[in-house]
Amino acid sequence: MKKMLSLVLTLALALTLSGCAGSNSSGNAGGGSSASQSGSSSGETMTIKLATIGPETGTVMAEAEHVLMDYIETASNGAIQVEYFPNGALGSDLDLAEGLSNGSIQLATLGTSVLTSYTDKMGILDMPFLFTNSDSALKALNEGELGTILADAMDGTGIRFSEGNWCFGGYRGLSNSAHTIRTPDDMKGLKIRVMESPIFIDSFTLLGANPTPMAFGELFTALQNKTVDGQDNDPSLTYTCKFYEVQGYYTDLEHILTVSNMFMSESWYNSLSDDYKAIIDEACRQFAEYSTEKGLESYEENLKLLEDEGVEVTRLTDDERKQFKNAIISMYDSYIETMGQEIFDAAQAYN
Repeated sequence: MKKMLSLVLTLALALTLSGCAGSNSSGNAGGGSSASQSGSSSGETMTIKLATIGPETGTVMAEAEHVLMDYIETASNGAIQVEYFPNGALGSDLDLAEGLSNGSIQLATLGTSVLTSYTDKMGILDMPFLFTNSDSALKALNEGELGTILADAMDGTGIRFSEGNWCFGGYRGLSNSAHTIRTPDDMKGLKIRVMESPIFIDSFTLLGANPTPMAFGELFTALQNKTVDGQDNDPSLTYTCKFYEVQGYYTDLEHILTVSNMFMSESWYNSLSDDYKAIIDEACRQFAEYSTEKGLESYEENLKLLEDEGVEVTRLTDDERKQFKNAIISMYDSYIETMGQEIFDAAQAYN
């Protein structure tokens, strides 16, 4: 009798838990039911990795990553647990891309430049002075043909991104320890750390600098030891990483309008149930929305923070910025030949 009563109670508890999971709305804007249905009823927990070379706190991107993680864990009722690996804990952008491709990492924010090793077409996002502003860039990627072209190019690489959820990642500027930079002539002879991208190397070569490819994790020490004179990053990252301690000058060059996305392991995402996919999709939407809204709001704030730390911030006029654009425009012909006119037209369709 006791055994029978115990069995009845066990079955009742299982049915109660299953019913609770099925009635959970989770606030999913996509309208899908929570992926915790299967997770809670089976008692199993999925643990996934989210990695970035960026800091854990202090930047809009870091905050957006926390928004994404909180949503995933809450919407799944804890059935999906996210392990966070900031500060390059799992390696460089190249390492993270490889981890996504082979499935050892499930989610990552990384510089799109590294993805040129998977398809030349991702290099379009490195082209200097490509977009008029953030609105034109995000429309091209989220509403126009550019996002589709890039998704097709990445298909089969083992890496995917959240389509329709590209976000503003910042305007890249230029810091250095030598002097004020207001014209391309001011850059001659300066050793500038750049990402390991042919487009970045070509751009800074045309500007008269000596581009030096280097992993981000090595950058602060290189700036401190004068191995390189400067670097190009947005003011938020320049401030959060305390480059102002070894860099006295910053120019709002805005040569690259950085866009970002939540990149995923293709095999992992494809293996998910529809419920889990709905949660991941909505988390990526919230990540993108937060990144864009807060990133645009904080741009001037971060320039002011650099000034407060004693950095001389140079704000270029439109005519001054045009001098830099004219200095690099000749490189477009060779990259149009490589990537095709179609992708350039798609990128600039909303300019």
